[in-house]
Amino acid sequence: MEASVMDGKTLKAGAVGLLRDIRNPVRLARIVMEHTDHAFIVGEGAEKLAKLFNLERRNPVTELRLKYYEQQKQALLEGKFELPGAFRLGNCWRRSLGQRGNVAAATPTGGFSPKLPGRIGDSPLIGCGTYANNRRCMFSHGCRRNSHKALSGENRLQLHGGGKNSSGSC
Repeated sequence: MEASVMDGKTLKAGAVGLLRDIRNPVRLARIVMEHTDHAFIVGEGAEKLAKLFNLERRNPVTELRLKYYEQQKQALLEGKFELPGAFRLGNCWRRSLGQRGNVAAATPTGGFSPKLPGRIGDSPLIGCGTYANNRRCMFSHGCRRNSHKALSGENRLQLHGGGKNSSGSC
C-alpha cells in the first residue's frame, strides 16, 4: 500500500510506501507531512511511524483479495494474464477545497497484483502522482505510465524556462 498527500496552500507534502497493514495510508502520509522533516517514508520506517502515532491496523488479505490473487497467479502461470482495464484496482483519489479556498490532494493505492516485491508505483510520488497548489490539483495512477518522467520534466520546464525553450534552463 502507498499514499501521498499535498497541501495546495503551503505546497507541503507527505508520502508513504511499502506498507503492510495500515488501515488508512493517507492518514500516515499526512503525519509525514505535518510531523516530520521528511517527504517520503517507506517500509519499516513508515511502519514504525504508524505505531508511534497509534494508527489503526487491518489485515489487507481478505478472502476476496486472496481469491483474486490466486486467479491472477493461475492466469500468469498459464500465460493468460492480462492487466486489468484502466489499472484502477485499489486506487482512488481525493481532492478537497476548504472553506478558505485552499486545495488539497490525496492519492492512496493498494497497487496492482502481481507486482514485484519492493515496487513503488507513481501514485505516491509527489509532483507526479499527487500535486496540488491553490489553483489546481492532479492525480496519477496506473502502472507503466511513466508519469514520473513526463511530469517532473514539465515542472522543470515551467520553473526554469517559463514553458519556453528549455535550452540552458537546467
